Amino acid sequence: MSKTIKQRKFWLEHCHDEEYENIRKTILESFKELIFEEEPHKYFLHGVEYPSVSYITHLFKPEFDTTVMAQATFERNFNNPESKYYQMSVEDIKNSWKRISEDACHTGSDRHNFGESVFWWMIGEYDKIVPEFKDRFSEDENGERIVTAQYPKEEAILDFWSDLPDCYIPILAENKVFNINDEYGYSGTFDILFYYDSKLDGKKMSKSGSVIYDYKGLPLNTPILTKSGWKTIGTIEKNDIVFDGDGEETKILNLSEIHKNPCYKIKFDNGYEIVADEEHR
Repeated sequence: MSKTIKQRKFWLEHCHDEEYENIRKTILESFKELIFEEEPHKYFLHGVEYPSVSYITHLFKPEFDTTVMAQATFERNFNNPESKYYQMSVEDIKNSWKRISEDACHTGSDRHNFGESVFWWMIGEYDKIVPEFKDRFSEDENGERIVTAQYPKEEAILDFWSDLPDCYIPILAENKVFNINDEYGYSGTFDILFYYDSKLDGKKMSKSGSVIYDYKGLPLNTPILTKSGWKTIGTIEKNDIVFDGDGEETKILNLSEIHKNPCYKIKFDNGYEIVADEEHR
């Protein structure tokens, strides 16, 4: 049976309250001059190109030489009947990689658009739902609005939304932003922006603020301090109590599937090192 969640009535009733609407308008006004051109995938501010965060991080990625790697794969696997590359030519291998890349890109875009559509649906801006997903949004037998997932990663998106407390107010999705600095200037597009309203969480107002949500990965052996002692990400379980950035206890509500992304070791100028996946910025 496909997974469904209901529209959050609290958000629908309050996300356009004056204080949240002012935050929304301020952000839109602040970055309205930034232009994104899809075809060259470039950002421009007053006619001047602003490098994107994605472009900058790609400058540091080691080059993947398809021809060299396909030749090596061919030599290792051509006579191995247990390999998926068995009896495949170098050109066959390269074409298979190309198809996988294109399929992954298409699937990623679909899931991204589905998540964005759920955002706009949650705050009642139904005209912004991506047309190809409109049939996922319907009503149940009681007349309540629901959204239905068809794929595992879409189910994960619905889990994400259903686990969020009311105090995270949806503000914007897919908004272009930039940073102006004498030494560095860069631009990009965030996935989702929430406003954490601490008064709705029974905490001090000083903790309120904007929160950008985006999934990033760390190796499975990354140590995590829990209320019961140290564990690794790979052994963390649902309902474990960990500590947030302020040192406060917080419960693990859900676990994602394991992703096999390329990882990089980052060394800071104070000597501290951390390993993170390629999606980190």
